[in-house]
Amino acid sequence: MPVNTSKEDSINKKKIVFYSMCAGLILMLGILPSCTRESGRTMITFFMGKAQVLRAGVTLKPVIKMQINDSDVIATGPDSFVLLQVAESSVIRITENSRVEMKSLLSAKNRELMVKQGKALSAVKKLGKGDAFTVKTATITASVRGTEFSVSSQPKESVVAVRKGNVEVTIIASGSGETVSEGKSFVYTDRASTRAITADEDRELEMISAIPAIPGLGEKTEKEIRDIILPLLGDSAMAAMTLEEVKAKLRRTDTVVLYDGRVITGVIISRGPVYTIMTSTGVVSVPEKKIRNTRVTPLQ
Repeated sequence: MPVNTSKEDSINKKKIVFYSMCAGLILMLGILPSCTRESGRTMITFFMGKAQVLRAGVTLKPVIKMQINDSDVIATGPDSFVLLQVAESSVIRITENSRVEMKSLLSAKNRELMVKQGKALSAVKKLGKGDAFTVKTATITASVRGTEFSVSSQPKESVVAVRKGNVEVTIIASGSGETVSEGKSFVYTDRASTRAITADEDRELEMISAIPAIPGLGEKTEKEIRDIILPLLGDSAMAAMTLEEVKAKLRRTDTVVLYDGRVITGVIISRGPVYTIMTSTGVVSVPEKKIRNTRVTPLQ
């Protein structure tokens, strides 16, 4: 019986198209098989609040173990953050109200972030010979060999704060450079200056230094990764819990009475100029000046 080669060719072409579409979808979503080399990956290890991954014109919701590609942009809202692990050598925290582009992360020879808005905290181990890790803003470039530092970008100011090691900072407009040493911050507006790091900067960097680069990250389950990261997040960890979990941890319920007559019931998880309160509908932030009083009800 003669073979209908035309029909077989048509079926084979459809299979090729189908498999190509599947492969493209896998790459788009950052879902890679475990055989991918761990040394070349950047992955989300934790996130909280409102965060997005912007990829090739598509807005994606972050998930733990999502691979981050070159040119991806991570955007965060208020009271939100994203943790990244770069290979097994570096940990990055993108803080609230930030927009950070992953210019080049797949090659150890030239890893580069662009902080367009907000702040990125980095804990970088000693890099291999010829490797580079750079964080940029619109006005400065910060290059490291191995250190704990943050780079923030606001419309009229860029700041590099160094907790450990040294960072080479270059002003893009002039090409002039400066070494920022441990315990110092470099501030650039229309001119450059150096000061001691603030208590807030030191506290932020101390926290990122406590987050490990997890060996064999690609083989871990989401629960295993969460169980490693969550206990190390301090107050941020509570914001990632449910209200019942926070109540059980702190053994209390708080009642917050505002000057406008509103009453918020939940648990206060941080105080200061702005109070952060866990409620049954999520985390809310209230300026201290709007609070008339607070009451604590211990749990039995």
